[in-house]
Amino acid sequence: MPIKKLLNDSIEECNQNINKENLVNRVMKTCSELKITIITNVTSNITQIPPWFNIYQNTETNFMQNLTKDTSEEIIRIQFNMMDKTIYKDHKKIFTDGSKTEEANSTSAAIFIKDKNITTMWKLPKETQVIEAELFAIKEALTHSYITNNKIKNSVIYTDSKSVHSIQNTNPKKYKNIIFEIHSIILSLMENKHKIMIQWIPAHKNIKGNEIADLAAKTAHNINETFNITKDISNVIKEIKNKSLKNWEEYLTNALNTKNYYLKNTSPQPWTRSKNRKLDTCITRIKTKHTRLKHHLHRIKIETDPFCRWCLNQEETVEHIFLHCPRFNSNRVVLLEALKKIKISNPNVKQLITGEDLPEDQKYYILRHTKIFLLKTKIIDII
Repeated sequence: MPIKKLLNDSIEECNQNINKENLVNRVMKTCSELKITIITNVTSNITQIPPWFNIYQNTETNFMQNLTKDTSEEIIRIQFNMMDKTIYKDHKKIFTDGSKTEEANSTSAAIFIKDKNITTMWKLPKETQVIEAELFAIKEALTHSYITNNKIKNSVIYTDSKSVHSIQNTNPKKYKNIIFEIHSIILSLMENKHKIMIQWIPAHKNIKGNEIADLAAKTAHNINETFNITKDISNVIKEIKNKSLKNWEEYLTNALNTKNYYLKNTSPQPWTRSKNRKLDTCITRIKTKHTRLKHHLHRIKIETDPFCRWCLNQEETVEHIFLHCPRFNSNRVVLLEALKKIKISNPNVKQLITGEDLPEDQKYYILRHTKIFLLKTKIIDII
């Protein structure tokens, strides 16, 4: 039979066995297995701002010239007060802020309306990113009844977040839904003769309204009820990755604990990595005891006997090759002498491969000399 026909038949058979379930169904199935809820979003993927509308006229990222990290709080406050009383003299002032704490795994947002002395706070879903919380606060400030239903036509929203740059982008890569909502609200307010400005200000410079919003956002972490928002696709992808990784680590940890491996957990082991892939492969095989040594191959019925190819009367195990086989005596002496310098004598294979519970600097030291031993003896060619 011609090779081409054999190949085509194999491809056809393979295609028949492939699960033809479409991508959307597979994604929904995965989310269901990981217990991830996706809120259907009907927001357009294109901003409602027309090409001739300049969004930059509603945002300002420049606060003062020659602003540096060393600029004193007093100078910044003077600059803010001057801007607040001149440029935004007749504006309603609203301060916004977002907060995220890794310790409590919590995200929140808050706005402070200066002339009404009113603070509103929200606790957001824990997977919400801080920049998304900042954008949410700005959106709520725009939609808040104190702007849309008030006779004052001019409003300024003060924010210490660089999310202003995201609002200026009409084709953002992240947080499209909430940014496009902000665009839509700004456009609507402008069409109704409202003048809206989103002004960036420096954070933690003792600007009173900003400090109030910052404290409110941090206080909101204590709210019991979470305010649900549409999940951004980037957060959904991140959540799927994190939960998939967690499931895999749980599965792997269980497998490692039920098998007689030298590796017993999934903790990072940077000391084992090297630029030599063959060496990395060798160490991984030793850790899992799935090697090409005759003891293992005999167990899975590939070799006729389990005995060492040099000693003939001893089983060819990792322990035998590392610690006892006479063929590698000279290199073994060099390895043991090196380990004596860190007060390790009579090491076992687990110590040589994993470093066990020793400090990281000693693990690096042990693995370095173990790798030298494997390379010098050319054991990597048989394991």
